[in-house]
Amino acid sequence: TKMGGFGGASYVYNVEGEKSKVRFSSSRLPSFIFRSREDNSSANNNMQGDSTNMMMGNDSMANMMASMGSITSMVDGMYDPSKMISLYALDQGKGGRSLVMQASPGAFGKGKKASTKYSLSFRKVKDGYYEIIVDKMLPKGEYSFINSAMGSMEATLFVFGVD
Repeated sequence: TKMGGFGGASYVYNVEGEKSKVRFSSSRLPSFIFRSREDNSSANNNMQGDSTNMMMGNDSMANMMASMGSITSMVDGMYDPSKMISLYALDQGKGGRSLVMQASPGAFGKGKKASTKYSLSFRKVKDGYYEIIVDKMLPKGEYSFINSAMGSMEATLFVFGVD
């Protein structure tokens, strides 16, 4: 905020360094995969299920597993990546990059604008895993996926560059 808001305000994430170490070719971006929760299909969980099965009996285990399926669906709905993940072009400057989420010039401020946002599509690969598809080719530059849970002020940025 500048001059108590009269000079404008902006909500910005600053990233150190002028370029990301993660680089991709402009001719072909890789697939990006988002994991919304822990994968519960490991061999370790199978062993745990066997010991629970012995303690509770087969009928109780079957009922518990049926209810877990509905809980898993509910968790997947809460972690819908289309509601949490966005892709933005980063503004490059000397010594760093910035992602301007919101900007307001205020009464006497200059018109700073928000960073360019790119549209994404999502394809469910399997329970808890989604492919993130960038809907159009990205020009050369610096970019960031931002993962922010609804209602939270915290966010995780995944930065990369396109050459």
